[in-house]
Amino acid sequence: MSNKINAKQLVKRLFNFIRDKYPQIEPAGLLQSRLAYGKFNPSAGHHLTDPVINDKSPHLIKSFSLIERCLREADSSRIGLSNRHLTFFEMFAFHSYGRYSALPKRKSTEIFYKLLTEGLGLNKNRLLITVLKSCDIENQKLNEQETQEIYDSWCNLIGKERIKRTKGRRNFFIARIPGAAGGTGFEVYYKMNNGKYIEIGSQVAYHYIYHGPNNLHKTVNGTLGSGLGLERLLMALEGVNSVYDTSLVRPIKDIVVKALDDGTEQLYEDNINVIADHTRAISFIVYEKERQNKELTNSQKKILRKFVKGLNSSIVYLGLDPTISKDLVDKTIDIYKNRFPDLPKYRNKILESIRQMPNS
Repeated sequence: MSNKINAKQLVKRLFNFIRDKYPQIEPAGLLQSRLAYGKFNPSAGHHLTDPVINDKSPHLIKSFSLIERCLREADSSRIGLSNRHLTFFEMFAFHSYGRYSALPKRKSTEIFYKLLTEGLGLNKNRLLITVLKSCDIENQKLNEQETQEIYDSWCNLIGKERIKRTKGRRNFFIARIPGAAGGTGFEVYYKMNNGKYIEIGSQVAYHYIYHGPNNLHKTVNGTLGSGLGLERLLMALEGVNSVYDTSLVRPIKDIVVKALDDGTEQLYEDNINVIADHTRAISFIVYEKERQNKELTNSQKKILRKFVKGLNSSIVYLGLDPTISKDLVDKTIDIYKNRFPDLPKYRNKILESIRQMPNS
C-alpha cells in the first residue's frame, strides 16, 4: 500500500477517528519521564494510569488519547542493524483505565481494528496478531484463559488463521522495577511490500504489579493500553520497508548520502542510520530540556553523551566534515517545525550539545 500522508496529517487522522470513542485528549507528555524509575519516557500514558493501578481502591472507568514523545535507550544497540527500531520515536495511544473487571476489552479490540482498517485504510489481509497462550513469569502461571476474550475478539474480526498464540514471555509486558505495571496483551503486525511483517502497534491489559523477584500480583484496577508507533505506521502508509526511509527520517539520511557522493550508501547504511537516529534523539532531548528549563539527571546526561559520541564517531568514520552536524540538525528542525513550532529557537543549544561533548 502506498498512501502519501505526512506526519501532521497522520496525527490528525488518528485523533479524528478516535475522538467520539476517546473524547478526552491529554496533552503530550514529557520526554523526561515523570515516573520516578524512568530515565526517559519509554511509552505513552503511564504517568496517568500507573498511579491508579497501584491504588487498591476501585476506580471508575476513564478513557483518554494522546501522542507522546518516547525514547528507549535500550534499543540503541539495534540502531543501524534493524529496519524498524529508533531510539527516539512518537507513540499514539488510547487508554481505558479503572476497575479491571469493568474494562471494555472487546470494544477496545474492535476500535483498534477499525482504526487500522477504516481510519487508516490498511489492508486487513496484511494483519497478523499475536496473543499469549501460556507463560510462566515470576510467581504466576498464565494460560489461554488469561487472554481468551481478546483472542475470541480477533477471531471474529479477521479469522483465527491470522492469529498466532504464543508461549513464553513474548506477549507479557513488564519492567522489572518495583511498582511497575505489567500484563498480557496482543501485538499487531503488518505485512510490508517486501513480504516481511513488522510490528506497528500493541495493546496491553495491565493488571499486575511487580514488587520484586517472584512477587508479581494482580491488581484491582488496570489499564487497556493501546499504542501505535507513528514512524512504523508511516512505513505501512508510505509503502517503504524501513523506518529509515519514511518521510520523518529519510531526509536526514539524504544529507549524509549527498555529502558522501560516492555511491557507498548501501555499504555504510548502518552508520548512516546511526547518524540519522542520533541526530533526532539529541535534538529532542535538548529541546525538551531547554523548553522545560529542567536539568537532566546524571543518567540522562550519560545517555545524551552516548548519543553524541555515536553521532560524532560515525561522522568521523565516514570521513565527513564535522560541520555536517549543522545541516543534520537544520533538516531535523525543518521536518518537525510544523508540529513543534518552537523547535527552531533551540537550534543553537542542540548544536552546542553536539560540539561540547567529547567525541571519545
